[in-house]
Amino acid sequence: MTAETATEPGGQLQLSEVEKAFPVKGGLYQALSPISFTVEGGSFVALVGPSGSGKSTLLRLVAGLERPTAGEICMDGRPVTAPGPDRGMVFQEYALLPWMTVLDNVLFALDCNPEGRSKKERRDVALQYLEMVRLSDNADGRPSELSGGMKQRVGLARTLALSPKVLLMDEPFGALDALTRSVLQAELLGILEEAAKTVLLVTHDVDEALLLADRVVVLSRGPEARVEADVTVPFERPRNREEVLTNPEYPEMHGKLMDILTRELAA
Repeated sequence: MTAETATEPGGQLQLSEVEKAFPVKGGLYQALSPISFTVEGGSFVALVGPSGSGKSTLLRLVAGLERPTAGEICMDGRPVTAPGPDRGMVFQEYALLPWMTVLDNVLFALDCNPEGRSKKERRDVALQYLEMVRLSDNADGRPSELSGGMKQRVGLARTLALSPKVLLMDEPFGALDALTRSVLQAELLGILEEAAKTVLLVTHDVDEALLLADRVVVLSRGPEARVEADVTVPFERPRNREEVLTNPEYPEMHGKLMDILTRELAA
């Protein structure tokens, strides 16, 4: 990894009184009540909540894929009005182009955002990030030849290659088996130690949130979902799974979050 990429600071996200309503037969469905919180540059925030709490909707608003009904989302003080290269999205679906090689799938994103780099420079960047996710030996392979975990690593390399300040991750490991999920969580921790990114992660997994995040923002049950809790995770970085799970504060943190989620499900 180049020094420039490694030291690039993550951007700050600020959500101020954000609301989202969708038209339905006979009126509007108010998915999100006014929601306000800040994600500091270089920090990792996990969004958790019951199904239907609007977690993915909120992430799409931050990505600029949808517009809020009211309120404002700012990236480094500038209003978010559309998708932009400062925010990179990693979806649960791999969204790889099957007729392209692994390398070409990463290059495709760079070719759409060349930023004045030559073809050789773009290729070098793509290979750099494939090496980071341990897929350089698979650069000439096709997505059909890869496991689910490997496909997700290609998607992560493609997003990181664009050098976004913010990573937006919508349950990126949700479709994977438990062992592959555990491996990729560990790899993500290692990658983020090298690349100073701000991360906003949607997950339904409290264990994943506590392993990865600096804060956990809990959304209430929808409709009119709101911020029910904003919990600071006390575990120091760098992290590994064993140290987190054996930390004496872990059971208390896990129980606290599960109590909040259980109350919301019962509401």
